[in-house]
Amino acid sequence: PLIRNGQVVKTEQWVDNNTFHIIGIGAPIDRETSKLVRRAMSKEAAILDAQMKVIEKFFGTKVQGATGMKDFRLTGVAAAKEVVGKIRGGSVHKAIFDPRTQEAVIVYEVKVRGLKSKIDSIRAKMYR
Repeated sequence: PLIRNGQVVKTEQWVDNNTFHIIGIGAPIDRETSKLVRRAMSKEAAILDAQMKVIEKFFGTKVQGATGMKDFRLTGVAAAKEVVGKIRGGSVHKAIFDPRTQEAVIVYEVKVRGLKSKIDSIRAKMYR
């Protein structure tokens, strides 16, 4: 596991050939006072953080832009577009929140049949 007893012990891991987990971290804006809204903001920020990290990990590119996807470009490989869609469609496997600040740490899960081999194939085509 990436989080054990409320502490981050690893930042990423392959669970199996179909499933990848990565840590995302997010914080709310300072001026928001509602704890519920602060938690939601933190979770959304952590999801974007995790998605950017997955893309950087899988495709070796830095992601820029306010949404995290604005300036992202691939080599036009159709399979890469499918995987990026699956990354965006991932899910929060686990979330913990700081009780004082409502900052979030999540484990983001990307699950696609044959994910590891798809990533290897895309990388091979991108870096020929």
